[in-house]
Amino acid sequence: MGELYAGLEVLFHNPFRVLGVPVDATAKTVERCFSRAKAQASLERKIEFDSDIPLTVEPERTLESIRAAKGLIEQSKGRLQHSLWWFWEGSAADEMAFTALRVGDSSEAVDIWTRVVDGKPVSDSNYSAVRNLGLYYLNELVATGIVRVRKLQKGLDLLATFIGSSAHFDKYVKLVLGSSKAVVDSKKLMQGFGGNIALLLDEALSRKDISVMNLGRYFEVFGSTIGDELAGKFIIPLERGIEEVVSQVVEELKDSPEEGLKLGWNLIETAEDNLGKLGVLLEDKKFKLGIIQEKVAMAVLRCGRAYSRYVTKADTFENPWQDCLELVSRTLQVCSSESVARKLEVDIDFLKERTAVESNPNVSEILLPVAEEVDAVNRYTKEFEQQFGESVKEAPLPSQTIIEAMIGVGYLPPAGEIEAIKKEIDYLPPPEEIASLDSGVKARRLIETCFPMLKKIYLAVGGEDQHFQRLSDLVAFPTLLLCQGYLSAGGVPSRIQSILTGSRGVGQLYMSSKTRKAYAELLERIKGA
Repeated sequence: MGELYAGLEVLFHNPFRVLGVPVDATAKTVERCFSRAKAQASLERKIEFDSDIPLTVEPERTLESIRAAKGLIEQSKGRLQHSLWWFWEGSAADEMAFTALRVGDSSEAVDIWTRVVDGKPVSDSNYSAVRNLGLYYLNELVATGIVRVRKLQKGLDLLATFIGSSAHFDKYVKLVLGSSKAVVDSKKLMQGFGGNIALLLDEALSRKDISVMNLGRYFEVFGSTIGDELAGKFIIPLERGIEEVVSQVVEELKDSPEEGLKLGWNLIETAEDNLGKLGVLLEDKKFKLGIIQEKVAMAVLRCGRAYSRYVTKADTFENPWQDCLELVSRTLQVCSSESVARKLEVDIDFLKERTAVESNPNVSEILLPVAEEVDAVNRYTKEFEQQFGESVKEAPLPSQTIIEAMIGVGYLPPAGEIEAIKKEIDYLPPPEEIASLDSGVKARRLIETCFPMLKKIYLAVGGEDQHFQRLSDLVAFPTLLLCQGYLSAGGVPSRIQSILTGSRGVGQLYMSSKTRKAYAELLERIKGA
């Protein structure tokens, strides 16, 4: 006899088997078989029935077990749930197969069922054979004492076919309940069935009889029928494991930024196995997989950035860029969902640039071309107050501040980007010329030029960084001012809508509460136009 396999108790010790009754047994039949079994037990005889089907594991038949079996069968819930895991003589083919089993010819029984099942759709004439053959394959799973994975695959495939044929499944439920008026909770019925499937797969996985690749196959086979039960058993614990390690790393990073590189490597190495399993199990749910991968990737990036900032500020003369590049490149191999990969690739490009630069040029030389423009933004302050009724603190020229912030996070902007920002700032009109139809074009140019650079800073330092927030606000308010001027000159509101609410518009930027209020007021004006 083979070793009892977790999840198969419901087959080998099924109450219908223990009591020797068919799944559609009447109350009278149940009572008669119970009385016979009880009499045999009282005489200390081995309890046997003519209807017995020889399987790999013998049933446990004691006075206590037959009482328990009778109780389960007499309850509609227990009767239905256990009937899904026991054989049923629903056709002439089943009758012949059971006869073959009882005389010890299991090969003949399998051949009989196979002839009416293989290559044929589920029908009234073969749907009992589909389920019976599936159950028998699971019995043969451990028939030799060694797990036969092919039997597991065949058995579960057939059971999934039976469960997935809703019309025939409903007929079977009615047959089992007979004259009972019990209301069937299909969801709970499937949950119970799915729970046994999950237990069986979990056992096979823990024994390494199947791999995660095999496991993923059954998620596809059973589909939405018992998907929630399988997810609860396998996917959710993997997700929680990842979330726990991410939270732990982020918390440790707050107190130990100098350990950022080590924490990042620990995170990716710890999460890699779970992510690999989820990649198989969520094959048809790429969006959900991407969300999980993003949590890991963003945490790794935080680790790398914290470490590089610490090294830069501490003047340790270490070069953190190559180490961070290796960490992020490894993360890309593990977190390769399209949306996540794009973010990681931006960081990789940046780190490659930094790694290639042996020494930074003199910062003052970089800023010299725009130094004379420092007070230019002041000319907007008065006009901004007049337009929106809010005071604005004097701030450095956006072009200079953006460049300083980029250098502060280790990003040396190419000369072309410096010139592009400077050009856009120079291109802005004086306050007296704001109310012009040209202001719409200028607003669009300003946001289209600065948005990609703000995105680079965001990816480098994160949305909570004060430098990023200040820069974003400095780009947002002149853009709003120009849009306001365009409308004041009689411009068409719909033509600046995308500047405000588009995927690369002002609405995507960080804004201070004052600027956000101005943004909301401008949207209301457009809406009411």
